[in-house]
Amino acid sequence: LGVLDKRGMEILRERVTVPIFDAMGNIVGLYARNVQPCEKKDRHRYLVGAHRGVFNGAVAKTSQTLFITEAILDAMALWAAGFRNVISLYGTDGWMCRTKLTA
Repeated sequence: LGVLDKRGMEILRERVTVPIFDAMGNIVGLYARNVQPCEKKDRHRYLVGAHRGVFNGAVAKTSQTLFITEAILDAMALWAAGFRNVISLYGTDGWMCRTKLTA
């Protein structure tokens, strides 16, 4: 799955880790967030491969308002508060990735 590095160490250790599901309920990735103070470049971790499974296409088509968040945990916090019109863009580069997919 890519959870271990070349030395056999877990790359997601000491992080809050969230499974990412596709529309069929299959786990298609993992997102991990370091909650301890650290270098900014090491705060977010993903498994190697395509970032997918967090774009809420159904709500994008049907809702007049959207909450667009940078991080998955931000979207999860809004979802837990009862807001279902949420899309997570996988960081600051996510918007470009999504617009390229739909263009």
